[in-house]
Amino acid sequence: EKIAAERAKVEMEAAARKAKEEMKNAEEDIATVEKAKKKARVKGESISSPATTPESNSIKDPKISKGSAKDKTKAKKKVKKVIKKRVKNSKSADKESVEAE
Repeated sequence: EKIAAERAKVEMEAAARKAKEEMKNAEEDIATVEKAKKKARVKGESISSPATTPESNSIKDPKISKGSAKDKTKAKKKVKKVIKKRVKNSKSADKESVEAE
């Protein structure tokens, strides 16, 4: 019985050491991810938002966000202008199709 108890104690200590090591590795992984997120934020890129939507492509473009504030507002105004034109064109196209009918 003494031998069995000693063996169980040694196994538990080994399991505890292994669990501690795994926790440490997990914490290091989390820290690495956080560092990558910070770097991306500094560069003006967004990790969490998908870059597939047209809004995020036009306004959160890394090329735009690297410039000065004046350049950013200019670029945003250009984007808004283009969007307004597209909306206007689509409305006029709808009117023409209604008139043709």
